[in-house]
Amino acid sequence: MFSPESENIRKFVLDTLEKLGLDVTKCIKVVTDGARNMQKAFRIRFEGCSNDNDDDDDDDDDDDDEINILDTLDLDLENTEESQENPDSTETDFLEAFEADDDDYDYLFTGNYYCVAHRIELVMKKAFGKDKKLAKMLKDVLHVVGFFRHSPINHNKLPKKLLAPGETRFGTIVITFGRMLEMFDSVNKIYHQNKKVQLPLQYETHMREVVRLLAPIRSFQEKLQSEKDATISRVFVGIKGLEENLKSDILPDFAQHLKTEIKNRFSDIFEDNDPFYYVTAILDPRSKRKIPVEERETAKKHLIQFITQMGFDGTSETEIMPETFENDDDFLGFSIPSAPVASTPTELITEIDTYFADTTVIIPALYWANKKEFPKLRKVAIAVLSCPATSASAERCFSYLQNFASAQKSNSKAELLRNRAILAYNLKK
Repeated sequence: MFSPESENIRKFVLDTLEKLGLDVTKCIKVVTDGARNMQKAFRIRFEGCSNDNDDDDDDDDDDDDEINILDTLDLDLENTEESQENPDSTETDFLEAFEADDDDYDYLFTGNYYCVAHRIELVMKKAFGKDKKLAKMLKDVLHVVGFFRHSPINHNKLPKKLLAPGETRFGTIVITFGRMLEMFDSVNKIYHQNKKVQLPLQYETHMREVVRLLAPIRSFQEKLQSEKDATISRVFVGIKGLEENLKSDILPDFAQHLKTEIKNRFSDIFEDNDPFYYVTAILDPRSKRKIPVEERETAKKHLIQFITQMGFDGTSETEIMPETFENDDDFLGFSIPSAPVASTPTELITEIDTYFADTTVIIPALYWANKKEFPKLRKVAIAVLSCPATSASAERCFSYLQNFASAQKSNSKAELLRNRAILAYNLKK
C-alpha cells in the first residue's frame, strides 16, 4: 500500500503526534501538498479505516514534475521583475513545467485533503494546456519576452520591462500577459523594426480574455495562502462561485476547460461525497449567510451527519467545554470575555436553529469565542476551522528550517538550531 518513502513520512507524523500527546484517532483531516508520496502516506486514515477507492499502487515516482507550492507564496510584481533578470529563469523552463504531466486525482479520499492552492494551480495549467491555440500564443509571447530580455538595447526602448512568469507559478501568466497588453503596440513596432514576425492582433484580444478569466482564480488562490484568518471555510463558497462565473464568448472552449478542471479536481465539493468543506462554510458566520434559505435544511442535514460521524455528539457538556478554555487563551492566543457555559445540555437541533437565526457577522475566532451557549457547535467549529486550506504554512516552516539546517549556512548545534528555528518562525508570523 505504501512506498518506503511514504511509509516513513506517515510513521514520522504519527510518532510526532504521539510525542505531543495528541490522539491520532481524533485527526479529522490531514492536509498535504501535491507530492505523490505525501498522498500515499495519508491515503488511509490513522484509525485504520480503509478507503474503497484505494488502489495498490507501487509507483514510487516522486513529484519532480509537480508544481511546488513554495514557489507560489508571497508573489508580487517586484519578485516577478527580479526573475525577469535572472538568466536561469527562462521561457524554456516555464514551458517545460507547463507541459509536464500532473494528472492525478488520488487526493480524493476520506482521510486527507490535497492543498487547495496546488489544485487551483493545476486547474489553470491543465485547462490552458488543453487549448492548442492558447498554448501556441503562450509560446509566442514567451519567445518575445526572451528576445527583449536578451536584447537590452531593444528592451530599453519599451516604457516598462516585460515580465516572465515564474517557472512553477503558472498563475503568473496573468502578470506576464497584463504587462504585454500594456505595451502590445510598442512590442510589435520594435519587432517590425527588427524585421521579425509581429504578434497577431487577435493575441491582444485573447490575452485580455485570459487575464479576465484567470485573475479571479489567482486572486482566490492568494487569499487562501495568506492565512490571516480561517481560510478553509472560504473554499466551498469560493470554488462554487468561480465555477459558476466561468463564461466567455471570446474563448468559450477555454472557459469550459476551466470549469471541467475545477469540477474534476474539486469533486469532493461538487459531488457531495465529503461534507467537510460544506460544514466549514456553515460554521463560518460570514459564509453561512450566503447559503440560500431554501438550502438551510440540507445544510443542517450535512452538519448533523458530520457531527455524528466525527463523534462530536457523544460528549457531555462538561467534556466539551473544559475549564482550560474559559478565557480562550489556549486556541486564540488572547483573552476574550465569554458568555458562561449553559448549565443544562442544549440539544443539537436547537443549537443549529439558533445559530442559523443569529445574524452576527464577524471573523470565526471572535464569534466562537463568545458563543459558549453552543457547546457542541463550538467544539466542532474550533476543530474544523483550525484546518488550513493549503499547505503554505508548513511549506514556509520548512523553508525557514533550511536556513538553519543547511551545512553551507550554519554550523550550529542541534539544540541551538531547534531554538533558532522556533524563534524565526514565530517572528515571521
